[in-house]
Amino acid sequence: MRDRWIEGAASASAIINQLVVNNVCLMTKDEIGEWLSIISDRNAGSWDKSILPTLMELYSSPDTVFASTARADVTLGNKMIMNPHFILVGSTVPESYFRSMNTESLTNGFLSRLEVFVSEEMPRKVRKAKLPIPESLIQHAEAWKGFDPSPGGEGVDLAACMTVPVTADAEALIQEYESRFEDTVAHMHQIGNAPARTMWARTGQHANTFVLT
Repeated sequence: MRDRWIEGAASASAIINQLVVNNVCLMTKDEIGEWLSIISDRNAGSWDKSILPTLMELYSSPDTVFASTARADVTLGNKMIMNPHFILVGSTVPESYFRSMNTESLTNGFLSRLEVFVSEEMPRKVRKAKLPIPESLIQHAEAWKGFDPSPGGEGVDLAACMTVPVTADAEALIQEYESRFEDTVAHMHQIGNAPARTMWARTGQHANTFVLT
């Protein structure tokens, strides 16, 4: 798993280079609220500032070809990655996460791409004896390690897309919710609430993601 897992990235180039080696990558980030504040700051350095737009492009590229920015040194830029799957998982306290938001991050579409889970309780520390890892979890991790959305890396053909069938009832429910979301987006546009309009725009997509997972 180590070749598919990183704990941080100093720049967009670091993320791209990791995906060139392996087009499936999990990045875990503790105290992600502070990190989001840094990469979305208008005064951030060029290395930090390059991360946000790259993450947004990767979000829309798992079923296609991702082309990195061309550079004067051809060995560093213009990387072609087939079916990149970059998964970002982070944890933080609510105050830090909400403090990282600004008008630009709300309207540029980045935060609307995130799936956020907020705990309503402050759980007490539970002290338990060390237990063996469940076999089901090991099997799940091994299956994820073997998952390959494409033949890999650079210069290969795109993977065939998998079609997930749905029943007529499920399709009707999807259409009902998407219509409701679209009505909300239209309303937010009419009253000039750009941040709310952007945040609502991907609600239907998130709902479908949860159904698939």
